[in-house]
Amino acid sequence: MSVRLYGPVVGNGSYCRVTAGMRHGLEVLGEFAGLMPIDAYDPEETYDGADAEVGVYVGPAGGAAMMKQVGLHDQRLVLIPPNSTCVPADLLRFLEKEATGLLAPSTWGVGVLRDLTTLPVELWHHGVDAGFSRDTADELALDADYVAGQFRVLHLASTVAPRKGTTELIQGWVAAWKAWALGPKPTLVIVVDGPSGSFLEDIEASAEGVPQSIDILPRANLSVDAMAKYYRQYHAVAAPSRGEGFGLVPLEARACGVPVLATTCTGHADHVRLQLENYPYPYPLLGHGVIEVHTGELEAIDDGPGALGPSLRPQSVADALERAYHGWAGYAADARAHASHLMERWSWPEVTKRWLASRI
Repeated sequence: MSVRLYGPVVGNGSYCRVTAGMRHGLEVLGEFAGLMPIDAYDPEETYDGADAEVGVYVGPAGGAAMMKQVGLHDQRLVLIPPNSTCVPADLLRFLEKEATGLLAPSTWGVGVLRDLTTLPVELWHHGVDAGFSRDTADELALDADYVAGQFRVLHLASTVAPRKGTTELIQGWVAAWKAWALGPKPTLVIVVDGPSGSFLEDIEASAEGVPQSIDILPRANLSVDAMAKYYRQYHAVAAPSRGEGFGLVPLEARACGVPVLATTCTGHADHVRLQLENYPYPYPLLGHGVIEVHTGELEAIDDGPGALGPSLRPQSVADALERAYHGWAGYAADARAHASHLMERWSWPEVTKRWLASRI
């Protein structure tokens, strides 16, 4: 089987990172036929792989017709990472005409899509670039800062939508801060795409003085190496999402040896829990360096008509933050000790090998 990829290549956004990762995995396994850069396409250029058996489209799904326009593939697969139980019906009807199948990056995502479309749905997990790795000097600096009373937590949000749990994180942070549960010098850094005004209002409404421990920054276009360095400046990464197609951030952070506070629902479930052979999904044990943020029953979520996602309460985030702070030395040691094993299982060649094997 040969595969031609269609995906963005400009910048370091999630779609670009996934495209690069899929390419690397396919190249290592000898199944890469070519790449069509959807954000840098030049009609005067010739791109390899036009007649590859399989076309895989990564990016805004409305552009998937490109696989028919500039390719001749027996199979045309489109990556769809659901963020809730809702995927727009008109998009799915469009894809039923343009694609022969869908790809989801998580077991949960596969289930959502299979309930909504007649197209076959396959599981191709996202993976981790080898640049996400440990650094002894950064770890020693973090250890010293923790002993000195610092506790730095990072939250990355690619959207201001409620599914990322950002508001609950802020409210939980305020509750933990008021309870003096985060040590003498805690800092929460929120990096978000889009306007941050609503988050600032949440902070200001919570308690006088608390905003001094919270910084909100715009998202930067960082390379893999720079992003890995950025993760390693924090004692923990918070990902209290109510809905994720996969959720690369907590996986990348753990590959760097950084503990994560994460929900174990939706797309996170496949990689924040230990993968046990011959054990039914969902897996019962937390992965190394994971502090669980507990979620509840499905509730409405702002992700489309009738969309549902697991419920999340600020106190659950506050409890996880407190556990993370007081048990940080153990969580960090655990994350660091198992970072290389995590990379072995979740490298792009490894997840690509699992996808290819599932197609035999």
